[in-house]
Amino acid sequence: TILTADSPHHALRLLDQGDAALAVLPMPAEERLWCIELAGAFADGPYGVIGRLPFVGAPLDEEALVVGPQIPAESGDDMALVAIEAGGDISRGTLRELLDAAGLEARWLSSRHRGGGGASDHLYEIAAPAGEARHRAGEALASVRAGLLQVLALGGYPRPVRTAGP
Repeated sequence: TILTADSPHHALRLLDQGDAALAVLPMPAEERLWCIELAGAFADGPYGVIGRLPFVGAPLDEEALVVGPQIPAESGDDMALVAIEAGGDISRGTLRELLDAAGLEARWLSSRHRGGGGASDHLYEIAAPAGEARHRAGEALASVRAGLLQVLALGGYPRPVRTAGP
């Protein structure tokens, strides 16, 4: 049975209540950074991002992430979704330079600034299993650790198979 949720929060509630086995949510973007808002639930709970859609084929205008029970098995070619919460004096460019310098294959997905010179949230997709990606990103950002509020792995999934065009 396919259920429709009113929001990502509602979708996670359906998972918690056992009314759904998986949730398919839109790819996070600046106007809908649901995964940052729910980062605590992913870090402390049994659920995380476990897939990216489409899995095979050309990227679409609208991509999605699959949320479900965390699966510890690795595919051998994994991607991790990592959230970085940084103080106001650490820019997205600085984060990118440090991740690149550490040799991480990291792709920036989205950022949200909280305004007033406060913290900002950044979402990256990193080529590594989730636990390893979190650890390596933390090490890569050691030089700005004083301004770093947290680094969270929101889940991991096999690298999608991409083809050229439709």
